[in-house]
Amino acid sequence: MGDTDPREQIPRLVQLHAEGKLPLDRLERHYTLDDIQAAAEDMHHGVTVKPVITFP
Repeated sequence: MGDTDPREQIPRLVQLHAEGKLPLDRLERHYTLDDIQAAAEDMHHGVTVKPVITFP
């Protein structure tokens, strides 16, 4: 976390999320291996920042 003070930063992130200014649902999204192409497209189009491929 670098020089960030978690005691200050975490409450700030929680506040931003509560205000709708930190869209956590867009940061990470889960996809099946069959949907790997959709995961790549979503990442390139800004739908998600981190596509995660899950295996059964």
